[in-house]
Amino acid sequence: MFFFGRKKAAQKRGEARELVETNCAATEALLVLAGDNEELVKQLTELREQLKYLVPTEDTPAYDNKIKNKIGDLRIELTKSEGAESARVQKIIKEIKLLLADRKAAV
Repeated sequence: MFFFGRKKAAQKRGEARELVETNCAATEALLVLAGDNEELVKQLTELREQLKYLVPTEDTPAYDNKIKNKIGDLRIELTKSEGAESARVQKIIKEIKLLLADRKAAV
């Protein structure tokens, strides 16, 4: 009997670990884009620390993908605004924090 659509638990954990590492690494680029904006750098450093210590599990890849997408949105917004803090940047940071809280509640 063949099960083509199912992934093994180890493979799922590996993918979850890669997503967590990717999200953490992406925050490094955000810090560079923030430049000299001290308040934004502080917020992004806090986000990086929260992402760094997430436990990758098989149950949270949907949250990790959403976080990855929001980090991408934040990167785009910071690139457009050349590192300036705006209402849109604050909104995206708030959404990422909410996703992190939802992810922690799901574990």
